[in-house]
Amino acid sequence: MAIVVFKNDTMFIQKNKKSVQALFDDTNNVFFTKIDTRGRKLFVKDATGALLMRERRNGQDVVWRRKN
Repeated sequence: MAIVVFKNDTMFIQKNKKSVQALFDDTNNVFFTKIDTRGRKLFVKDATGALLMRERRNGQDVVWRRKN
């Protein structure tokens, strides 16, 4: 499970109850963390308009779906 939040104009991610990490923008919808500069977090909308986070590493995508 991944939790993404905004605080003081900065976006943060916490995955699987690990430490919270700041996300830095690469483009308007692609972000990275300083700890893992190889991986990217892509935020896109699906066909229904729901926001998805895809994690891309070495050309492979993992899709995270928003849970309310």
